[in-house]
Amino acid sequence: MRSERLSGRELDNNYSGNVVDICPVGALLDRDFRYQMAVWYLKEGLSVCPGCSNGCNIRIHYTLDRPYKAQGRRVMRLKPRFNENVNKWWMCDEGRYNFRRIDVDRIEEPALHARRGCSRLTGPPSSHPWRQDPEDD
Repeated sequence: MRSERLSGRELDNNYSGNVVDICPVGALLDRDFRYQMAVWYLKEGLSVCPGCSNGCNIRIHYTLDRPYKAQGRRVMRLKPRFNENVNKWWMCDEGRYNFRRIDVDRIEEPALHARRGCSRLTGPPSSHPWRQDPEDD
């Protein structure tokens, strides 16, 4: 089977990634997601898109159980979630394809910043000194 572009024109706009979502048989795949992870291993969480200020409702497809896959990334893809008032069934390519930054340079443990530098906070959150000591000033 051969696939051709309609009228010889390239599909190039800010919402072109949505064609993958509307394909009725799943024959169209995103290059970013293809061969990264089998969909049956993915979990789903509901959220709001971090890509722009529209606040599109999304589904985050992620994995925590297979860190050896996809270069250790947890977030595999973002998909639109229906919201009549905000994004309906669509999401822009800015949000859809810039999800990789979600896993980069994350804060992994609480720390307190003072003039002497950062100090790691240990113990339960109720014991953390959230205010600086007077001698730190």
